[in-house]
Amino acid sequence: MTSPALAGIAAPSAGGRARRPAWVEVDLSAVAANVAALCSLARPAALCAVVKADAYGHGSVPVASSALRAGATWLGVALAAEGAVLREAGIDAPILVLSEPSPEELDDVVERVLDATGRIDLVHANGSRDKPGSGADRHDNFATGQLEPDAILRMVKGAGDVPVICETPWPGIADDIAYLRANL
Repeated sequence: MTSPALAGIAAPSAGGRARRPAWVEVDLSAVAANVAALCSLARPAALCAVVKADAYGHGSVPVASSALRAGATWLGVALAAEGAVLREAGIDAPILVLSEPSPEELDDVVERVLDATGRIDLVHANGSRDKPGSGADRHDNFATGQLEPDAILRMVKGAGDVPVICETPWPGIADDIAYLRANL
């Protein structure tokens, strides 16, 4: 599979230089051989093929399909929307969403994750010290973080009867756990 990557050639990159034309040739048989080798080495562990960012620009659907045929048993994506692309392509393997939603996405994150993955096995509940889009992932307590405590609570409730890990700092974690217990 050859994938031209010429979009935005004239646009400056983050460093201010113009981008150069480039292309990527993805050998799906090499992907399959690598996955098969990893599965053999990792057995009996299950292999998760991470195909976030469109499989790093190589095409998430063909790379995921090749990896699954070669023995991967589940897939990893960064965003629920990336999982939805795989579902729309007919891929039904388990999908792990690797990132947390932004505050604006909290109210419908459960629905979007379920649409993309088919299930939720665990919820990580925490506030965030950092503003959305900052790229940082520092946990904070519910009362002092960037996320509204009620939005966190709605997310936890929406996930249903699954385990919840409260990942907030000491000593405020006791208050955060008490808040969840009192409101669930």
